[in-house]
Amino acid sequence: MTELGFLTKEQLEKKCNMLLNSMYGNVDAALRWIRLKTKFLISDKVGMNQSQTDPCVTVDDCAVGGTRKAIEELLVKVESEFNITRGGRLKKHLGAD
Repeated sequence: MTELGFLTKEQLEKKCNMLLNSMYGNVDAALRWIRLKTKFLISDKVGMNQSQTDPCVTVDDCAVGGTRKAIEELLVKVESEFNITRGGRLKKHLGAD
């Protein structure tokens, strides 16, 4: 039996625990996060379109471009669904200054 670290010995021996969300570090956690984020961004609430040519697979870091108003509107919508950290203006991306 695999010990998960947050269960007591009694829980391990006598109970079955059902996970309601993916656990960080779980094999499919990154895929579940990508699907959840994509579903939200292309929903009617946000209204983005996903490119069919390049679906842009990302894990957790995102950069946003546009007018200040458009960026602020998008971030407010994203913050209504997810706990995010705003990093400020992008200074360097993919090693290009």
